[in-house]
Amino acid sequence: MSDAAADRQIEQVRRLLNPRNVVIVGATERPTSWAGLTRDNLQRFGFPGEIYAVNPRYGSLWDGPCYPDIASLPETPDHLVVLTPARAAASTLEQGARAGARSATVVASGFGEDGSATGPGYAADLREVVTRTGIAMSGPNCLGNICASSRLVTLTDRRLTEVRDGPVAIVAQSGGVAMAINRRLAERGVYAGHVITSGNEIGLVTADYIDYLVSTGRTRLVALFLEGLGDPKRFLAAVERAREANVLVVALKIGGSQRSRQAAQAHTGALAGTLEAFDAVAGRAGVLRVETIDEVVDAADGLAAGPRAGGAGSPPSPSPAVPAACWRRARIAAALPSLTWNRRRWRRSAPCWVSGAVSATRWTLVTPA
Repeated sequence: MSDAAADRQIEQVRRLLNPRNVVIVGATERPTSWAGLTRDNLQRFGFPGEIYAVNPRYGSLWDGPCYPDIASLPETPDHLVVLTPARAAASTLEQGARAGARSATVVASGFGEDGSATGPGYAADLREVVTRTGIAMSGPNCLGNICASSRLVTLTDRRLTEVRDGPVAIVAQSGGVAMAINRRLAERGVYAGHVITSGNEIGLVTADYIDYLVSTGRTRLVALFLEGLGDPKRFLAAVERAREANVLVVALKIGGSQRSRQAAQAHTGALAGTLEAFDAVAGRAGVLRVETIDEVVDAADGLAAGPRAGGAGSPPSPSPAVPAACWRRARIAAALPSLTWNRRRWRRSAPCWVSGAVSATRWTLVTPA
């Protein structure tokens, strides 16, 4: 992808995460529904724009009017949260784009990841609308997003208690994993300024989100959960740009076993390649692959520890006698060369220690057995 094309995609993500208003299509009166959770989180965390409900079944909803369709709204729609079934998603986006909407999040599943006969057709219809109209879309099969700086919180996490801007960002093809990482970070006092659930990535893809996050100048670490990559070259170009900007990309990649590859196929319809192939290519581009949510959180927590106090300590060097989990944690710390090497903290999480030093480059690019 050329720099000009990357810039266009960055602008698409900017529209998605910084809308003037939010239109919830498929709104219902049930407070625990996805519509209710979306509206509640937008209000709780101070979204400054209008929040509109659209559903022809209601005349009023949430102490205000409920509109029969997008065309009936009192102002031009900007961001759509599409809660309709998969069969209606493409037509909803079409209506929204015609009314002037610039972005959308499509929550529904059923676009082929479940093996249904109708899913691929729904996916093709959705892709055609996105391509033709230019609307910026996250999903489908996702759970919303967080952008702390714009106060956009469409992530349907009822346990979310605080949203703060910070140097960490999460991009996950699984909404549940994104929520889990975000909660674990918050428990350690580390806040993700962006949480993006990308789902099946029929519209915007992981590479687009990485490019945008790097462009903000505020992101220092991007934590990924990947089930598969539709365009590996585009992904590699994005992570190389991140490395040039001194932004660390940490990836929890599914696909280490036949069961995990089947899980990826069932969730997003993505064909998950082997971890060996991912390491061989993405590792050289600067991606730090980890194997557990704990290791993602360790990397982000290390990033939040602050500037290195000169000579604070060196990461351990490899030894066959030390368990692989300890070396993965050592590799995480070594990938953060400008940050504090907190021996006490790392001993608690990985109490295996040997002397010696190793370059950050080696630990970043080589995955231990």
